[in-house]
Amino acid sequence: MNLMELPPTDYQTEIQSVFPTIADTIQHIYDVDFLWLSRCMGGEALERLSIHTPEEAQKAFDTLHTAIDELINGSDVTQTISYQNSTGNVFTNTVEEVIRHLVNHGTYHRGNITAMLRQIGHRGVSTDYIYFMRQSWNEM
Repeated sequence: MNLMELPPTDYQTEIQSVFPTIADTIQHIYDVDFLWLSRCMGGEALERLSIHTPEEAQKAFDTLHTAIDELINGSDVTQTISYQNSTGNVFTNTVEEVIRHLVNHGTYHRGNITAMLRQIGHRGVSTDYIYFMRQSWNEM
């Protein structure tokens, strides 16, 4: 199921899961992607958005992912960044490691969303990358 096809009430339906709603899960994925992009760019690279609908999510992620693409294509991904985590500890990672983290983090939570969709009576979707690529090939 494409989230754009989801009834608005289901997007906000409370579910016993990792996050209370699909909307909260989407916001979390966005917030983490935004945080890491900001760390890689040395400060806030974009305006952080609050997402309330699938349409807002689509626009927010399109903008965010364009900025991430620009980061990947416009910099040396082997460069290191230093940052403080939420408890104040300082860490250093390469941009490449951060990008890999974002991919894994997003995949994990897309799996949560698929389980949440099933809980509220919708068909889940595969989160496997190869299925995404096959869909992309079919759209060409």
